[in-house]
Amino acid sequence: MDKRIAFIDVWFPDRNFGFVHEVRNDGQNYKLFLHGSNILTGSPRSGLVVRFNEGLNSRGPLAIDVEILEPAAGLAALAEASK
Repeated sequence: MDKRIAFIDVWFPDRNFGFVHEVRNDGQNYKLFLHGSNILTGSPRSGLVVRFNEGLNSRGPLAIDVEILEPAAGLAALAEASK
């Protein structure tokens, strides 16, 4: 299964977590929890684009295997995902 594309909606650096915002093909907005321990590459900041898999814990959906994309690559990935 291919990783999905979304962006970091909010990141709390002092708490090492935040939330990923994804707009699905059906137009629904979806938020997933993101913990710093699930980031494989990159440094998180609000607004950056991520590639991820979805996992589930007792509190709900979470982003796992997260790759934070450089701004130019992130924009290209978002454009491709919206096709």
